[in-house]
Amino acid sequence: MSIADLLAEHGSPLWLANLDVVRDRVRAFAAAWRAEWPDVDIAYSYKANRQPAILRALAEKGIGHQVACEAEYRLARSVARADGRSIVVQGPAKPPALLERAAADGALVVADSLAELRRLAAAGVTRVGVRVSLPGVGHGPSHLGVPMSEVPMAPRHAATLGLRIEALAVHLVSAGFEGRLVVEPGQALVADAVDLACTVIGVKRLADRRRCVVLDAGTNLLPSTMFHWPRMEAPGVTDPAAAPALVTGPLCTSVDVLHPAANLGAVSEGDAVLVRGVGAYEQSMSTQFGDLRPAVVARDDGHWRLCSRRESVEDLIAADLVHAAR
Repeated sequence: MSIADLLAEHGSPLWLANLDVVRDRVRAFAAAWRAEWPDVDIAYSYKANRQPAILRALAEKGIGHQVACEAEYRLARSVARADGRSIVVQGPAKPPALLERAAADGALVVADSLAELRRLAAAGVTRVGVRVSLPGVGHGPSHLGVPMSEVPMAPRHAATLGLRIEALAVHLVSAGFEGRLVVEPGQALVADAVDLACTVIGVKRLADRRRCVVLDAGTNLLPSTMFHWPRMEAPGVTDPAAAPALVTGPLCTSVDVLHPAANLGAVSEGDAVLVRGVGAYEQSMSTQFGDLRPAVVARDDGHWRLCSRRESVEDLIAADLVHAAR
């Protein structure tokens, strides 16, 4: 099916999730690590993208599950059918209900501080790790994890609580380590597996004569534009003569800018535009600001199928108690 066909059938904008790419990335990632490391497990980081179709595709390949909150834990158990011992719980805030479920299931829970070990023990958690704080990127010490100076005290502190440290969690592997390695990728597996298809809803000239292309998808669906500009293309446009365009979304805010100078060619109203490689964090960080959330179609074994319907107004008011009482 063409992009135009998919948009016509399922509405615009529309997430395009390629499960075939996800499976290819898993195979390549696992082969690369296992060729270099004698004992490695892989646990996918749910915060990168928790679209159920993607979670199921990863679980089918035997990938473990790294979760940061109770909602992700429940997805791992109910959608991915994860065994408790294949789940790694890691995050700065772990409510009692999450710890109790992890304890009952035998999940590995990574403490974010030495003080948190006491909460883990009280909840009955038996498999514990400690996250080691490493220097942050551009902002000094990280607020996540145990300071390096306190790490040597962790085994003794855990022992007083009847616990044994099973794992140290870091973002970099220290030289000389020879134990079992659990790699927790997110972006590496799903970034290239999802595109966002959208439609040009306006083309205009600004006061400075720049061309401005307005799309029906904005920063509500592509929040990472605050960090970097995405890759865009207009698959049905054959005239490349037009100068680079400022690309904006449909939101009534001055910061709804998707690209300052995208090479989209001479697009017109109604043309389809693809925003490429947005599988990591865009869906999981998208907001309800603006219009209804798009549907998701998935390419599975070469064929496209609807895997998540478009949000409806009924979905927005489903939790409204006044509406439910009528």
